[in-house]
Order: sequence, then structure tokens, then C-alpha cells
Amino acid sequence: MHNLSVSTTSPSLKATNLEDLLNHLKHVQKADLTSYKRSSLMRQIKKRMQHVGAQHYQEYLDHLTQQPDEVTHLLNAVFINCTFFFRDRPIWDYLKSTIIPQIIANKAPNELIRIWSAGCASGEETYSLAILLAEALGVEQFQQRVQIYGTDIDADALWQAQRGCYFPYKVTGIPPELLERYFECTAEGYRWRQELYHSVTFHQHDLIQSPPLSHIDLLLCRNTLMYLIPQAQLQALVRFHFSLQQQGFLLLGMPEGQIPYLRQSLFESKNSKVRLFTKGSTIHDYYSLLPLSFCPIPAVNNALTDMNEAGLKHLSDSTNASQDYEQQHVQLEMLQLEVKRLQDQVRSLQDALSVQIQQRHDIEQELRATQKELELMNQEIHRHLRAKSA
Repeated sequence: MHNLSVSTTSPSLKATNLEDLLNHLKHVQKADLTSYKRSSLMRQIKKRMQHVGAQHYQEYLDHLTQQPDEVTHLLNAVFINCTFFFRDRPIWDYLKSTIIPQIIANKAPNELIRIWSAGCASGEETYSLAILLAEALGVEQFQQRVQIYGTDIDADALWQAQRGCYFPYKVTGIPPELLERYFECTAEGYRWRQELYHSVTFHQHDLIQSPPLSHIDLLLCRNTLMYLIPQAQLQALVRFHFSLQQQGFLLLGMPEGQIPYLRQSLFESKNSKVRLFTKGSTIHDYYSLLPLSFCPIPAVNNALTDMNEAGLKHLSDSTNASQDYEQQHVQLEMLQLEVKRLQDQVRSLQDALSVQIQQRHDIEQELRATQKELELMNQEIHRHLRAKSA
């Protein structure tokens, strides 16, 4: 095993080495980073190489193979999880004053509202959305009508999101009255109220590989697409188009407003200042922009715009099947995360019980030792008394 230490010199990593490393991660470690921009990957991998003291590609590959935890460290470096509550306040003010009221107005009184926070990291954005919806509808209506999905590829970040518990410094962006209304102050930090948990769910999801959600009224994907290569950006945008209701909204990050294809009939800009978009053209128009290999259904006569009735029926059947599969996928992921959460709770309780048992054992030992000392002292006193009386 290599005994690596932190290096102060810049590691060597060629482009061909990078592709070899990505293939290794994808096929051996089951971590697919091929959709990410090579410049960002190169930068983060070099940082990890320098951190572990690997000067060359082969050294780092050996380290990855021998130290499985390094894969997690590398993925955490690539999945930059910088997030906090109500990040970029003007955007949230705009959602509160304009977009959320419009979404509610477009719905029947008891109709479900579905929100998707894609790339949610540790959940601050997702819970911020929940607070806005609960404030707009009232807690009772929020519980009955709203379903918010937080998704990310980073399982560790999702575990934090699922717990819904944050240190005091993490919640400074929440107004005090809202913090008191929606969080409980515990010894661990501020925890999302238990009675509101069922309206906010988290599951692991890859924007490129996993089936997209559907019937979404508001989709937030902020500062995630910027790390993807153009082909992957397009694939993600096509999935977002499929996911949104016809009157749905897409909110991107500030650096992402100029991504190719955003304005080529896929989406229309509603507010360029906050990078808010609405759903653009019909499915025929935007799929004709894509290479056939991107299409989720076969092309008919090499032109989707000329699709005949049989082709349209196939499209409808494929869409319904995709939605059914997506619902099953979401339910499975939610169950898996719930199982993990319960397992973590059991382990935490077991650890606490073990500590209490050990403490009780230590106290019992101290009591026995004290009792023994008292017995010895009592014997010594009796000895002195007998000697004195004699």
C-alpha cells in the first residue's frame, strides 16, 4: 500500500489519463462522471491527488483501488454542495410574490402541486421551497396538496437532507418567526417539524441516467448544469421539458442563462434577471433538434414532425410507460432512503443504549468498590474497639 502524504507540488494528469480514470470510476467503482466538464474534473482530481500525495495518474489509481474511501472523497469534491437557506434572496422574493401565487392560481382548489428541487445537496433549497408554499397555502393545505421532491446524486448530502436537522449557523438565512414556525430547536440543532415531513421527500437521482419526474409545476436546478458538458446539458434540458406541466416554470442558476438550446424552442425566458423559464414548444419541435440517439422513442420516417398516427400512439404509450416507471422509481428510492434513515436511528439508539449500559456498569463497579471500602473501614473500626475494650 502506498504511504502517501500531502504534496505541495502540482500533480501530473494528462487528458488521456483523465479518460482512463473516468472509465475506471464508471466501470469498476460504479461512479459515472463522464457527463461533467473535463476542466472541472481535472481541477478537482488534481486537488485530490495533491491531498493524498499522488504525483502521477497511476499512483492515484492505485490509491483509489486500495482506499475505497477516496472514491467518496473525490465525489464529494466534484459534487460541490455549497448551499444555504433562501440563497440569493431577490430570487426567493420573486418566487414568493409572483411565481408561487401564479402556480396556485392555475390549480383547482384541491389539485396537487408538485415541486422538484434538482441537485438539492443537503436540502436547504428544498426546505426553503416548503416554507414558501406553506406560507402561501397555510400549513393544512400545504400538507394536503403539496409534494416537494429533492434529488441529488450525492448520497451523503441526501442523508443530511433526509434528517432535516441543521446547525444554528446554517439557518441564519431563515427569518426568526419562520424558523420558530417550521423547525424545532433540539440538542442536535434545528430540525424540520415532524408533522411536515411527508410533504418533502428526498431520493438519489442522476439528471442524465435516471428517469425524469413528471407533472412538475416548478423545477429548480440552480448551478448544476454549469458543470456538465454541452451534450449532457441538452439531455438534462430535454428531461426538464418532459417533466414540466404545460404551465410549469424552470429556474436555473445565474451562470446558466446562456446554455445552448434554452431559447431554441425548448424554453422561453420569462424573467432573464432571475433565470426563470417557461415550457416552450411541443414535443415534435424540440425532439427534431436532437440527435436520434438522444430520443427516448424511435424516429418515424426520420422526422418526428411527420409522425403518423401509429407513431403518435407509440409516443403516448412510451410517455405513459415512462411516467409509470418514474413513479415506481420515486417510490422505491423514497423507501430506500426511509429504510436508511430508520437504520441510522436504530444505530444511534443502540449507541446511546450501549453508552448508558457502560455508564451503569461503571457506576455499579464504583458502588461495589465503595461498599468494599466501607466494609474494610467497618472491620477496622471493630478491631480498634475490641482492642480498646480488651
